[in-house]
Amino acid sequence: MVDKTTKKPPQSSSGVVLDDAKVDELVRDIEDDATEWGEVLPREEWPTRGRGRPSLTGNASQSPRVSFRLEPEVRDRAAERADREGKSLSALAREALEEYLAS
Repeated sequence: MVDKTTKKPPQSSSGVVLDDAKVDELVRDIEDDATEWGEVLPREEWPTRGRGRPSLTGNASQSPRVSFRLEPEVRDRAAERADREGKSLSALAREALEEYLAS
């Protein structure tokens, strides 16, 4: 069963653990660079992107959703497997369904 009380600290895409000390270091670096560049960019000029995760279809449309129920033990085993493989539960489920449909 997955222990839901202990969370792993987030990691960057390169695997760097983003604990409080690392986040503080990165913020200081960004702030130092910003002062070297001159004026700070006003908030209204910050680049923006849409809300939520990017669409899986590759365009601006919303990806279709599928929802279903599982027994808790199956969900826990899937979460453990996803964690071992370094992916989300959704990614694991997507891959499993695609593999099943391809056979």
